[in-house]
Amino acid sequence: MESPTLNQAPGQASAPGRGRAPVADSALATVNDLPAWAWETALGEDRIIREARPDEYSAAEDVLVAAFTTGCWVAPGYQRGLRSLDQRAATWHIWVALDRSGQVLGVVLTPRVRHWDQADFTFSVLAVGPAGRGLGLGGALVDHCVKLARSYGFDRILIHSSPQMSRAHRLYYDKGFVRRIDQETVFVSEFEERLLTFTYRVPDRLPASQIHRLPHEPAPGRQPMFGQRPGAEARASWPLPAQRPEDDPAVQRATWMAEHLRSAGRLDESDPAAEALLRSQITHDIWGGLQTAIHSSSGYQAELALRVFYARLDWLEARLARQHFLFLHGDQPSSSDTLLASLLLAFDLGGRAALGYASGAVAYWPRLWNLARRLVQMVALSKTELQRAGLEPLPDGSYSESFGPLPPNFVLADPRAAWLEPPDQLRRPLAPLDPSVPPTPWSGDLPPVTAIAEPLRDLAVPATDDQPPEDTEAAIQLRLVEADLVDGIGTLAAGADGPTQVAVRRLLFARLAWLDDRLSAQPYLRGTQPGAWDCRLARFLALFGEGRLMGLPPIDPVLEDFPALVRYSQHLQTLYKC
Repeated sequence: MESPTLNQAPGQASAPGRGRAPVADSALATVNDLPAWAWETALGEDRIIREARPDEYSAAEDVLVAAFTTGCWVAPGYQRGLRSLDQRAATWHIWVALDRSGQVLGVVLTPRVRHWDQADFTFSVLAVGPAGRGLGLGGALVDHCVKLARSYGFDRILIHSSPQMSRAHRLYYDKGFVRRIDQETVFVSEFEERLLTFTYRVPDRLPASQIHRLPHEPAPGRQPMFGQRPGAEARASWPLPAQRPEDDPAVQRATWMAEHLRSAGRLDESDPAAEALLRSQITHDIWGGLQTAIHSSSGYQAELALRVFYARLDWLEARLARQHFLFLHGDQPSSSDTLLASLLLAFDLGGRAALGYASGAVAYWPRLWNLARRLVQMVALSKTELQRAGLEPLPDGSYSESFGPLPPNFVLADPRAAWLEPPDQLRRPLAPLDPSVPPTPWSGDLPPVTAIAEPLRDLAVPATDDQPPEDTEAAIQLRLVEADLVDGIGTLAAGADGPTQVAVRRLLFARLAWLDDRLSAQPYLRGTQPGAWDCRLARFLALFGEGRLMGLPPIDPVLEDFPALVRYSQHLQTLYKC
């Protein structure tokens, strides 16, 4: 059963990838949508896979509904959308698995490649009805999609799936898919589901002469509903980004909030070192991440920044849950709390509109939302500040919406009013649990891994004069890398509860992807000359590549998923014996 990209039309960006080979215009000679082998695939025992005829759409829809409601559940809106194959056929191939009598047993959709402009192939709503289960049809449909991806010249497949579809997840793992926990940035349905992301590296690339190439054509009909930023024309009307955090109105509001609490004797300033690290993490990953996600001209760098942004929110939410605090350091707020609260308010009622449909509202992180609402109400913002934040209407009755109207909030009918409600009064609805459905693998607690202690000790910072000055941007970024990679693995190795280990893994791989992009543009962490931190990162990557970081589940990405980091690590180990 698969994948809640039900309203995703070819042409939308599910998540940037780099996997498809470029197609020269001279190679666009074939006009047939499908390679010859795909017209009909025999499965044995008189079962076949072929493209559905229009008169079979109704039966295929029956199979989809039965599959997604038997031993599984989907949101009501998604279930209604399963009966839309006649509309989807314009941009998707609808494949059916049939028995000898012509009964539809299974269904999967793949994009019509002439309308698909993404680097990664995909498939959607993979489903096997009750009558076809136990026959290996799910695996056969996945194999069919992999063969299509290879025929079209794609190097990678990327899919999304609802968290409760754990039987499908086990199938994907068996087929060699890995979970890209760092790429999970899509939130859908009235339960604020966060879609899981899986990728597969397509093996045995075909020679160029055997790849089925198609000219690209714009997708007809419905526009993509999520995963795609507004175009350049819309972005041109947005306010210019602040060049420095201290120039941003949200950061200025946070400073005022902290001063207000300090004057009232309610600001926690007991741990300056921990406070400095937290402020760095919030400034770089929440403020800086959102600035890049909104304003970057590079869609790929915007996506990388958004992954780090959401991963940091997960990490902060898990921290609050693990420590049972109201605020980040305890039950009294600090300046890092005021910074976080003000940035979350600015994101929820402003910046989220720039990210488009299916961006996660702050209510998805209930402890962070309560922290932010508690602080907003503690400091009693002025009417002018409430209007600037979008919490109260302007004199003409409109609201401040610098980035356009707010996207739907699946949880709250009126998110502005909810921000002024007492904390803990409004909670996000949880999806119903089906006890017959096993949990997704590696979503629970992780046991301690004592064998990783020695490799982690090997990563100790060497005594050197190469370290950048403490207050420089380079030093701050290196501390973030250390905290997210080395300390993250240490947290997993020590044993971690389910939310903590998911948050740590998400942040670790988001940071690796960020580093991969950075090191594809420059040879070393600090520019053109290697330093001690480069050797330390190279040793970490070597341990990762050797599989010695045993705190990571086997379903996670491997070093080869980050090609620039592979080259970087090999270069340093060869030339500098790191």
